[in-house]
Amino acid sequence: MGLLAAAGLAFGPIGTGGATWTAVPKVSEGAVHLEEWDFVAHGPVVLRGQWEFYPSVFLDPTEARTLDKAQRNFINAPALWNTFGTQNGAMGAYGYGTYRLVAHIKDTSLKYGLKIPDFATSYKAFVNGQEIASNGFPGTSRAQTRPEWRPLAATFRTGSPEMEILVHVANFSHIKGGMWEPISIGTAEGILRQRDLAVALSVFVFGSLFVMGLHHLAIFAMQRDDLPSLFLGLFCAVISLRALITGEVFLATLIPNLDFELLAKLEYGSGCLAMAAFLAFMVALFPRDFPRPLLIFVYVSTLCAVLVIGATHLKDYALLLRPFQIILAAVFIYGFIVVVKRAY
Repeated sequence: MGLLAAAGLAFGPIGTGGATWTAVPKVSEGAVHLEEWDFVAHGPVVLRGQWEFYPSVFLDPTEARTLDKAQRNFINAPALWNTFGTQNGAMGAYGYGTYRLVAHIKDTSLKYGLKIPDFATSYKAFVNGQEIASNGFPGTSRAQTRPEWRPLAATFRTGSPEMEILVHVANFSHIKGGMWEPISIGTAEGILRQRDLAVALSVFVFGSLFVMGLHHLAIFAMQRDDLPSLFLGLFCAVISLRALITGEVFLATLIPNLDFELLAKLEYGSGCLAMAAFLAFMVALFPRDFPRPLLIFVYVSTLCAVLVIGATHLKDYALLLRPFQIILAAVFIYGFIVVVKRAY
């Protein structure tokens, strides 16, 4: 169970720090009221709710405040924009648009910050008309857009009690589009602390699992008949890699010019290999409990998926995500049942 917990930690989302979840302000109709929120005492606020959304438009950050209210559309964020209704039907995955909200604050003397995760799959973020962060380059076509996944923390000052947050988002690379993770707002100190804790957790998970992997691989090197140690070592090594390429994507900090497609291939490919390594570990422990057709199906599926991931682009192999998640869940559930049956 410790192994499963470690894997879940590597795959799971990072928490939001010290915010008190009762009575946390929410975004409603493109606005959030934070005048009564004590950022120092309660920490950052996650900006969930109804953002203004303008599909197929990049609003001018210096002129967005002059928009007629009748032109406003609202979208729940974080969420995909795939099903957002436009004049031409559902927006779909590919396209571009502008998210906007106005945060009402009380203390304009504080230095504020935003913790901005990766979106699908490029963006520019503005506060009161000034660009504060970006991932890649959001354009109006595939040729003009450069995707990137790199969570950021941006700090800034504002002399106004009304803080306009504007985000240009474009996606022509993934089958999911839009602001799929939430932005958090807080004091600069609180946001940087939240970022540092999330990065520290990612590095801790990586280091712990990497050392565990090396330990078990060293055992196999000395005892070549110990196949469980081999596959457990490989599983830990693959999951440790995922700790660097998901969540805070610390690998992108270590390698600033890391190619987006390569990062995506590592993320998807490592998920496939982790499943195969886990199954091989379980089979090495309980060889009589796993039917041969199941093993052939999973290993062949993994090989085919890795080949497709290596040979195609993200917009193509991302279609494998849902069926592979089903296979992954089935393998882990079956493995859990085997362990329980052996225990009793």
